[in-house]
Amino acid sequence: MTVYIVSRVTITDPGEMAEYMKGAPATVEQYGGTYLARTSDFEALEGETDFDRVVILSFPSKEDAMAWYNSKEYKPLLAQRWSSADAQIILVNA
Repeated sequence: MTVYIVSRVTITDPGEMAEYMKGAPATVEQYGGTYLARTSDFEALEGETDFDRVVILSFPSKEDAMAWYNSKEYKPLLAQRWSSADAQIILVNA
């Protein structure tokens, strides 16, 4: 069953985040994921938008998504993101 990872991101260190954004796509693809959206171009229809960026990933299964998120390839990038942004990240079963 397809799952989505939805991230709302507030960037605190743009230079470091730019480096993260260069490295992350290869790890996502390695685990069968695809980017559906990676943008700062969004509009609130309801509620407040107290974040800078929205990222939506699609994976074939929850197991694939979790394998990517917990992978040795993504682990250093995850630490880099933690040091350069605040995020709310959810996994959505479709």
